Amino acid sequence: MNKILLFFTLIFISSSLKITAQYSITRGGTISEIPTPATGVTAVTSLGDDNSVGPYNIGFNFNFYSTAYTQFYIGSNGLISFGSGRSGAFGLALPNLGNYNSITFAGGDLHCGRGTPTINYFISGTAPNRILVVNFKNVLHYENSSNLSSVRIQLYEGTNNIELHITRVQSPSGGYSRTIGICNYTGSSFLSQPNINGVNTVNVVNEMIRFISIPLPQEINLKGNNVNIASGSTTPSISNHTDFGSVFASSGTIVRNFTIENTGNQNLLLTGSPIVNITGANASDFTVTLVPPTTVTSVSNTTFQITFDPSAVGDRTATISIANNDTDENPYTFDIQGTGFAPTNNFITRWNLATAGSGPTQLNFGVITAGTVSYTWQQVGGAGATGSGTFTGGEVGAGATATITGLPSGAIIDLSIQPTNFLAIVIGDFTDKSRLIDVKEWGSVTWISMQIAFRGCNNLNITAPDIPNLTGLTDMSFMVVVY
Repeated sequence: MNKILLFFTLIFISSSLKITAQYSITRGGTISEIPTPATGVTAVTSLGDDNSVGPYNIGFNFNFYSTAYTQFYIGSNGLISFGSGRSGAFGLALPNLGNYNSITFAGGDLHCGRGTPTINYFISGTAPNRILVVNFKNVLHYENSSNLSSVRIQLYEGTNNIELHITRVQSPSGGYSRTIGICNYTGSSFLSQPNINGVNTVNVVNEMIRFISIPLPQEINLKGNNVNIASGSTTPSISNHTDFGSVFASSGTIVRNFTIENTGNQNLLLTGSPIVNITGANASDFTVTLVPPTTVTSVSNTTFQITFDPSAVGDRTATISIANNDTDENPYTFDIQGTGFAPTNNFITRWNLATAGSGPTQLNFGVITAGTVSYTWQQVGGAGATGSGTFTGGEVGAGATATITGLPSGAIIDLSIQPTNFLAIVIGDFTDKSRLIDVKEWGSVTWISMQIAFRGCNNLNITAPDIPNLTGLTDMSFMVVVY
C-alpha cells in the first residue's frame, strides 16, 4: 500500500486556555518489529474477558497528553491505559469513558482467556532512547473464534511517539465494531485513525500506524497553595498565598512557597537576574529565601520561597516578576501583600458586605457579654469610612444579638471589638455567616465559650498572628462546622 500521510492537529484547552497536547498520525509502511529478547520479558497471564491488569513499569518517563507516566495497564479489549486500569469499551467510537487516557490499538469485544494468546512486554535499548514494547498477539474476538488480533505496541522515550505494528486487526463477521486511536484523561481530546473509530468494516493487515507527539513550546504557570496565580494579577488572595496575611511587625515572619509549572514539552528557561525579582512600594519587606533553578524541564515544576518580614505596621505591598522564555507570558507578574501587625488587644474580624446577609449596611451575630462592649469599624479601601458604637449581650444561652448598623453598602470592613465585657461570639448559622472572611486578631479576650462560634462560616480564613486566650473556655462544640 502506498504510504498515506494524515495530519491532524489536536489541541486540548485547559481552564486557563493553554495548549497542552498535540499529535499527528500516519498510516502505512512496513511493520518493523524489534526482536523479542531471550531474557527480560514479562509475561501477562491474568487477562481474561473485560478486565485489565497492572500497573507495570514503563521503564522511563513517558509523556501522554502532557502528563508524565512511569506505569501502564493493559486492557483485555485491546488498549493500554495510564493512571488507572481500563478494560476498553468493546470497540465503541472515541471518545468514551471506557477508553479515556488510553491507547486503543485493537479496540473490540475481545477475550484474552481463550485460545493461545501471547501477551507480554519488555524494554529495549538504553537511556535516553529506550522503547517499551508490548506484544498483544493472537487474541480472539469474543463473538468469533476465528478472528484473531495481533499488534505490537512501541512507546518511545524522549520523543513520546507511539507505534502500532499491526499484523492483523479486522472486523469479524456479524457487524462488530473496532477502534484504533488515542484519548486523553477527560475525553476532551482524542485522535483516531480515520475510518477506524467504532466501525464494523475494519481491515488492517501488516501495517504500521504512528501517533507522533509534536513538541509544544514551553508554557509557564504559577501556583501558590496549589491554586493558580494568573499572570498580571493585581488582587492578592489568601487562597493562593499571594496575600501573606498578618504578622507582628516587631518580630514575626511568614514564609510562603510557590510553584513554577512548565506544562509544555520544551524547556522553560527562567532568564531574569535575579530569577525572582521583587519590586514595588515595600519590596524590602519580602525576600526570596529559596531560589528556583534557571531551567524547568518539560511537564515538570520547581518551587521558590518568599519570606515576609514587615518593617512597619499596616498593609505592605510588592510585585513579583519572573522573566522567562514563554512567548506570551514574559515576564510573569503578580502582586503580593501582607500586613504588619501591632497588637491592639482587640478582637478584629473582616467582613464582606457584598455577600448576601442580613442587610446591605449592617451585620448581625450572636454574642455573650458581661456588660456593655465597645467597638470600632473601618472600611478597607474605598472611601475609608469609619464608625464606632456599643452593644450589650447576655449570659450563655440568652440568645443575645449584636447588630452593627450604618456600614457602607457592599464594602469590606474590619470590625474591632474591645475585650472589656466581651466573652464570646456566636455566629452559628446567623444570616451573616458567609460574610465573615477573616479573623485578623484574637486580642486579649478571655473566651468562655467557642460553641458554634464559627459554624457555617464557609468563607472564613484565620490569619491572626496571635493565639486566643482559652484559659476560661468551657465549650468548643461545633466551633467550626462548614457545610
